[in-house]
Amino acid sequence: MKNQFTFLRKAAAPILVAIVLCFTACSKKNDVPKDPLNNVATTKVDSAAVTKGPTEGSSEAGANVDDLIAGSTFPTIITVSFNATGATVVPATTGITVTQTGGDVVINSTATDVAYMVTGTTANGSLKIYSDKKYLLTLNAANITNLDGPAINLQSSKRAFVNIADGSVNTLVDGAIYTAFAKEDQKGTFFSEGQVVFGGTGTLNIVGNNKHGIAADDYVRVISGTINITKTISDGIHTNSAFIADGGTVKIVSGTDGIETEKGKIIINAGNINITSGAKV
Repeated sequence: MKNQFTFLRKAAAPILVAIVLCFTACSKKNDVPKDPLNNVATTKVDSAAVTKGPTEGSSEAGANVDDLIAGSTFPTIITVSFNATGATVVPATTGITVTQTGGDVVINSTATDVAYMVTGTTANGSLKIYSDKKYLLTLNAANITNLDGPAINLQSSKRAFVNIADGSVNTLVDGAIYTAFAKEDQKGTFFSEGQVVFGGTGTLNIVGNNKHGIAADDYVRVISGTINITKTISDGIHTNSAFIADGGTVKIVSGTDGIETEKGKIIINAGNINITSGAKV
C-alpha cells in the first residue's frame, strides 16, 4: 500500500500547498525528538492552505532516540573537497579506502564513528559511500553535479546523519540518464539504502533530472535545515518506510508526487512544507 499526499490541480496548473498537519493521520506530541546539536527550534507551521484528501499517514509522533545525533560521536573526520579537476580526500585512515575516477569519489568504510566533511564544486562528479556503521555526512558549500547518476549515493543500510552546515548553501544535481552499476539502486539525486536524518541550519538545493529528488529504501527524517527540491521528474521525496518532519523547511516542485512512502507512514510533527505537485487527480 502506498501512503502519499495527493495534491490536486486545476486544469494543467499545479497548486502550491503549505502542509501543516496530516489531519488526523499526523499529530504533534510532546515526545517529538528535539536535538540541540542540530539547532532545533520550535517552528511555526503555516496552515493557511491545505488541500484535504483521504486520511493517510499515522497518528504516532515517530519518536526514535537513535535519530538524535546528540547520542553519537564521530571523532574520525574525512574531508572530501571537490574541485574543477576532481577531488581531494584526506586523511588516509585505517578501515577506510577511497577510489577516485575524475570527480567520482567512492568510499568503502568498515570504521566506526566516521564524519565525512564534503565541500567544493564539481561539474561532473559524485560521492558514493559504503559503510558498515552509522556515520555523519556534513555538506558545507558542496556543489555536486553528476552527469550520469546520483550526486550523492549512500550504498549503506546504516543510519546517515546529514548535517547541512550552518550558513552554507549546497546544490546537488543528477544526470538525465544514469549509468547502471551492478545491481545497485539509484533512485534519485540524493539516494540512500538506509535511514537518513537531516539536520543543521544551512540550505540544500536539489534538482532531479532522472527520477526522485531524495530517495531512500528506508526512511527520511527532517529535524532542521532548509531543503529546496526545485525540480524532479518523479517524486520530490520517495521512501520505502516513512517520511517524518520534526522541523525545518522543505520546498518541493515535483513532476509527480511531492512526498510518497511505499509501505510506511508520513508523519508531520512540525516544520514548513510547501509542495507544487504535478500529480494527476
